[in-house]
Amino acid sequence: IASNLSAWKGKLYFAGDDNNNGQELWKSNGTANGTVLLKDLNGVVGASLPCNFHATPSVLYFMANTNSGWELWKTTGSNASTVQVIDLNPGSNDGLINSYKDAYMNNIGDTLFFKGRSSNGPFQLFMTDGTASGTVQLSSFANTLDDNSYFPVVNGKVLVLGFYDSQWWGWDSQ
Repeated sequence: IASNLSAWKGKLYFAGDDNNNGQELWKSNGTANGTVLLKDLNGVVGASLPCNFHATPSVLYFMANTNSGWELWKTTGSNASTVQVIDLNPGSNDGLINSYKDAYMNNIGDTLFFKGRSSNGPFQLFMTDGTASGTVQLSSFANTLDDNSYFPVVNGKVLVLGFYDSQWWGWDSQ
């Protein structure tokens, strides 16, 4: 069973379940022999449920649920390059989403903008260059970000709405 399909750099990436590992990260070149388990993110613990894939020019980002909770992961197409970017909300607390649902991200070049939280407080806007040290919280809204904010990019800025705000806020990758 395959779900959460995402095409990137001539390959198909998806959450697949081979009745052995649970839903894990797979990739395919469109042939049976070229369809492989890219990485079992959870090992023997259970399904990691990779979802919400978002491609930048050089990196494919996605969310997965491991013993670190729901966190941000990335790959460039190999097992070795498939790693968790950061444990935003340390321990088993969720840093990104708290269920298997759509979460919006956007990018400017290889800089990814996403909704996350570094504690159990409200969700904020973060950006990352794909490294833990390059992951930065940008906003500090008293309430969470609006769930329906798709982070549109306008004139080189990513726009967001706070849940109770009546104005857009904009950030760039600088």
